[in-house]
Amino acid sequence: MKFYISDNNGNLNEKAVDLSHLKFKNSANHTALLYDAFIEGGDLFKPTINVEHISNDQPSLALSSKKFKVYTYKKDEIIFTFDNNSFLTAILKINLNNFSADFKSVGQPEIEQPEYYANVAKSNSFLIEDKILQIKTTPDVLFFTVSEQNGIRINQFKTLREEAISYKNSDVFQESGSIHNKKVLEKPKQFIRKINNSNPAVTCYKLNGLYYTAIGSSQDIVHGGPRGMGMGGGFGAAPMSFGFTSNYTIGNLISYKDKNVVYTNCLFDADFNHIDDKVQTSAFEKARLFLEENEDVKDSTSIFGKDLYKDLIVFKFNSFLYLGNYNKQNKKYQIFSFTE
Repeated sequence: MKFYISDNNGNLNEKAVDLSHLKFKNSANHTALLYDAFIEGGDLFKPTINVEHISNDQPSLALSSKKFKVYTYKKDEIIFTFDNNSFLTAILKINLNNFSADFKSVGQPEIEQPEYYANVAKSNSFLIEDKILQIKTTPDVLFFTVSEQNGIRINQFKTLREEAISYKNSDVFQESGSIHNKKVLEKPKQFIRKINNSNPAVTCYKLNGLYYTAIGSSQDIVHGGPRGMGMGGGFGAAPMSFGFTSNYTIGNLISYKDKNVVYTNCLFDADFNHIDDKVQTSAFEKARLFLEENEDVKDSTSIFGKDLYKDLIVFKFNSFLYLGNYNKQNKKYQIFSFTE
């Protein structure tokens, strides 16, 4: 993997990290080179690497449902995670001081599956501080596991399809394309089945010493006819890029648009023991609702809904989330704030 670093004069310096000795896994849990694992299932002739940039400022389930993620919450380290198979989460850390690599795997729970459920287990993960949160499902069971990044388990919760989710602090919700198109799922088996039929995800952020966690899944709402399928494998090199900015971006706030999202909210203490308390509406959710209900923060000159929020900035300061934009009609700059 090569990195290109721009100096103050705009010159690019190349840094290469040799990863050929590392044993990555593909979706079938077979040993593969990193490149082959990255582009698996893509287009043979136009290989691309799709890696979702994640920060710990409460990214959405739509973003964290991606199988390949990169975390940049440490200024001298880039962390890649791989959840392209259901047996483990691979963690690749690149030290930005000396461009060395550290690689480890954290196993997912083993699930005995009946023959007709073969290859239906799905999984994903999320990193926060030095911890890894993992989710794994089949149509019959849901595992939620919290471990240190070195693999030492902190806690684990198991829920069968007919059982209530013992560690949730809210109803189970389903959103279809809009925060206004939201309903409650009454039966636990609906939750586990819908997660397993979609793209499982978990997110987490820390506030006042507690871990606010969302568990669920995200799936695109398909419009029009069937889509073509890409070819596996590849050759050559594929570009990859991601931004080193806060994940409180417009893309994060509107990422549930055109998605079916199922989720429940959970609250844990510093040791990831469940706390039986009410979860308040987050600043993230308040901002999402505000964007849907207020037309004056959209760009009225956009065409067919494209770049509706191109002039809107989003930033976090202390415990507040701020949205700012220039109102062209009133010729004034406006800032809106949201808090937990």
